[in-house]
Amino acid sequence: MSERSGAEASSRPIVTAVVVSHNGAPWLHELIAGIQAQTRPADRVVTVDTGSLDDSRDLLVGKLAGPVIDAPARTGFGAAVERAVKALPPAQPGEWLWLLHDDCAPDPGALEALLRQAGARPEAAVLGPKLRDWPSGRRLLEVGVTIAGSGARETGLEFGEYDQGQHDGVREVLAVSTAGMFVRRDVFEHLGGFDPRLPLFRDDVDFGWRVIRAGHQVLTCPDAVVHHAEAGHHRHRLLDAVPHRPRLIDRRNAIYTLLVNSAAWRVPFLLVRLAVGSLLRVLGLLVAKWPDAAYDEFRAFAGAYSRPDLILRARRRRARTARVGSGAVRRLLPPPWIGLQHAFDGLMALVSARSGTHVGTGRRSRRVIETGPVAEETEELDDDTPGVWRWLVARPALLVVLAVTVVTLVACRNLLGGGELGGGALLPAPDGAADLWRRAYEGWHPVELGSGRAAPPYLTVLALVSSLFLGKAWLAVDVLLLGSVPLAAITCYLLMRPVVATRPLRLWATATYALLPVVTGAVATGRIGTCVAIVVLPLVALAVLRTYGPGVTVGTWSAAWAAGLLLAVLTAFVPVGYVAALLLGLVAIALPTLRKPGSVGRIVVALAVPPVALLPWLPVVARDPGVLLGEAGLAAPGLADSPLAPLRLAFGSPGGPGVAPVWMFGLLCVVALVALLRRDRARGVLAAWGLSLAGLALGLVQSRLTVSTEWAPVGVPAWPGVASVLVLAGWILAIVHGADGARRVFRQRSFSWRQPGIGVAVVVAVLAPVLVAGWWIIRGADGPIDRDAGPALPAYMRAAQKSAAQPRALVVQADDGAVRYALLRGAAARIGDAQTGTPARTLGRLDSTVGDLLGDAGREATAARLAAYDIGYVYLPAPADAASAERLDATPGLVRSSAPDGAAAWKVDLPVGRLRILDPGASAGGTEAPGSGSAATSAKVVGVDPDGAAITVPEGPAGRLLVLAETYDRSWRASLAGEQLKPVRHDGWAQAFELPASGGRLVLDATPKLHGELLAVQGFLVLVFLILALPTRQRRDPLPMEPAGGRRVGGSFGTDGRPGRRSAAAGVPVGPVGTASTGDTPTGRTQTGTTRAGSTSNGPRDPDRPREGIRNR
Repeated sequence: MSERSGAEASSRPIVTAVVVSHNGAPWLHELIAGIQAQTRPADRVVTVDTGSLDDSRDLLVGKLAGPVIDAPARTGFGAAVERAVKALPPAQPGEWLWLLHDDCAPDPGALEALLRQAGARPEAAVLGPKLRDWPSGRRLLEVGVTIAGSGARETGLEFGEYDQGQHDGVREVLAVSTAGMFVRRDVFEHLGGFDPRLPLFRDDVDFGWRVIRAGHQVLTCPDAVVHHAEAGHHRHRLLDAVPHRPRLIDRRNAIYTLLVNSAAWRVPFLLVRLAVGSLLRVLGLLVAKWPDAAYDEFRAFAGAYSRPDLILRARRRRARTARVGSGAVRRLLPPPWIGLQHAFDGLMALVSARSGTHVGTGRRSRRVIETGPVAEETEELDDDTPGVWRWLVARPALLVVLAVTVVTLVACRNLLGGGELGGGALLPAPDGAADLWRRAYEGWHPVELGSGRAAPPYLTVLALVSSLFLGKAWLAVDVLLLGSVPLAAITCYLLMRPVVATRPLRLWATATYALLPVVTGAVATGRIGTCVAIVVLPLVALAVLRTYGPGVTVGTWSAAWAAGLLLAVLTAFVPVGYVAALLLGLVAIALPTLRKPGSVGRIVVALAVPPVALLPWLPVVARDPGVLLGEAGLAAPGLADSPLAPLRLAFGSPGGPGVAPVWMFGLLCVVALVALLRRDRARGVLAAWGLSLAGLALGLVQSRLTVSTEWAPVGVPAWPGVASVLVLAGWILAIVHGADGARRVFRQRSFSWRQPGIGVAVVVAVLAPVLVAGWWIIRGADGPIDRDAGPALPAYMRAAQKSAAQPRALVVQADDGAVRYALLRGAAARIGDAQTGTPARTLGRLDSTVGDLLGDAGREATAARLAAYDIGYVYLPAPADAASAERLDATPGLVRSSAPDGAAAWKVDLPVGRLRILDPGASAGGTEAPGSGSAATSAKVVGVDPDGAAITVPEGPAGRLLVLAETYDRSWRASLAGEQLKPVRHDGWAQAFELPASGGRLVLDATPKLHGELLAVQGFLVLVFLILALPTRQRRDPLPMEPAGGRRVGGSFGTDGRPGRRSAAAGVPVGPVGTASTGDTPTGRTQTGTTRAGSTSNGPRDPDRPREGIRNR
């Protein structure tokens, strides 16, 4: 050690600088220069070298006077400081210790500023300088530190925040970093130094906590600046003090610090919070595909909780030095909601990264502008030009989305406002998301006469979207249908960004795709399936592009899983979309020119996910393949052209109401053919034309078929909406691919017919979306779809349906000799009911009953037959047919009831109920003649509690029959007093059970076999697919260091000072990713290598050593 003269020591405080070094040769030159340049030099300098293998010890001996204390390589920072203090002479009043890491460099006035503040604030026992990045940058690292209740280290700074004097006030803090810590020696020795249980990480927080509990203060000293390289945090060297899993040690030390220092009454709450938080972090890290960090988190939690004896002993030691209560520390801890604030900051950072703006909590949003080669402080100044217009002009894609949104709102002006959106293929939405979830997963669907068929998978997606809209199912339907145009514009632009380099082409493709003729027809006819498909298709294409790998790059497996999930969503709404994807995938596998390494396996994964993700629905497809031709919603007559002219489909028109005229987009075919002239883009243009021809072939086949299912046996022409989207999307891709870079090509050629021809093609291409937008605005979007004013049934009928009898309502409409009817259990049919209705063969007798009801004869027993179907009301909606009303008035057993103006209603004046008990005479064999009505009139109705309470069956004669007004199905089970009842079919359609003479509690269940198991397997597999679809975790690299010269080096900044590039003079390939980093290695030689963008290279690193980030030393 070196000491100054005794006269100087007696006139001012003694300062001992303690330097701890471990393989720190790359940084020691700056540290030594900083110590020697102090305007107020330290009185003594003590150095401790912990087994360095480089030139660290020689540098310390040669350039710092005094001996070097040697310590083993596994010695922690606190133990090394303890060795240095023990080697000092006895402490004198006012003596201070200045702790320095080997990778830090103090400014010349740092020590003088620390002493000046120590004299001004005698109550302070610990002072901490302002830490900035290495070696003389202006980014802040720490100005005091604290710890959250979760164990997170809190600095109160934003990542990469510049020092502009905003933190220059002296503040009392919980702790300061040990890099530059200025501590009174008597306090240090009284507290026993750093905790030996914390060799590295969190030792500074623990020490500061104990200092405050001892009655002292910990203050920041922003006038003192120390630059810190954070070599351990950036993994520029190995940490022998914690050679294995430093992340684990940091987390365990954080838990230990909280448990040994917190107030006794808080410890039980902390134990619960840290346990729950650790388990959630483990799950989150596993989901984020970071099993290594999840293992560290679990090990840290288990290690800290497995040694309560260590925690108790540490608390007793701290109690001996504590002089003030825990309240002195509580005000220095961050608020409990700090975790939520960080989550919000992360979301805002994501938004700013997408939009190019800077968003920070508590700060005014600003746009960082590049002002040229000026000072860094100037580059952060705000641009005060008109904000909103500049912001919009800088984002033309947003302008396009806003434009198509305005077009949609004007065109859909008659569909806005109150009431339920319905009509065409769209049934109204149910009351809320809970109803959608119930409909999606219930085993028996109470639609018409009931059905045990699996619900259509699109109900799950609708339920999820409705939940995101706070349970408002109607809003989810409105957004997916009416908002499909702007949503399609957004997803199309996301696809165009990696595909097309020219921004105007991206904008044109976005507007053109959003305003396809099929979109206007889908909105007008309420085809929510096609509307969702238009939104999802670009996302599927983008995921497939990343699965396959653009250009010469190789795709990723996570993209393959994501493509499969998106394709599953598309299949749920429009099953024929999977057929198209399957055909295109097989072509991609079969053609050798389209293969890439691993592409076959990834394509197979993407195609295999939808069937597995839609597992409960597969039996429905196996029994009734016709569902593959339909889509979400009602397959009603009159919504598709039959037959559809092939030429219309060839020009991208699917036919049907509300579709824009075919000629508006037909000329795009010529422009797409012109794109074939680009020989240098021939492969991409031909691929786009292949997509278009595949869509045409699929559409031609689909338009010649009819949608016929067991619940809708009358064939309805299939609507080739998705096929026409593929036709036009192929044209759009061919045009943008052929036009991308065309300006450069034509500049190199002399003027000819090609230039005027291209000009005409540009005009035609631009006019296509403009014409569709104008036509749609003039015509309007209403067609079969409209806003209904209210429910289909009067209020008293809806109230009666919630009673114990649970009667159904028969809604009948007769016009032009045709009779249409609906059997309702609620206010109206709801979305999803079209695919979960009763099989048509079961409704055959009900068809005859309704025909007899409005016929000229055979109405005598009709009321009894209606009662057997649990029909309590007959309703003719306005305008009621007068002839039908007269016939119903003359039908025995029907009594007129109140109805709204223009409508008519009747009540069935017989016992009506969902459950009936037939006596032995009426139920013998269950084969009484249909239409006799004897069973209905002699039946005893059993009330059913609508809240699901137990059903009680009275005693009676043997041979009775319990009849449900539900379709017979093998999934029905019943038990009476714990004994299973024998199921039988009654009257050819109804579910019934043989009853014994005894009575008791009746339990009914209609859950199909393996229903719950299939749902559980589906949910588990979808969760697995979601985890696999998440992108592989990418470590956030530290910001590049800034040398004294002011030019950024390393990471994503090139040698020319511009982000993401390297100058040609550097002799390194230019590119935004995969740039090289050149710098001094620990051996002093120059090394050139390849690093990731955003990383720094300061020497060789063990390739098997993980690069983990711990914000400490």
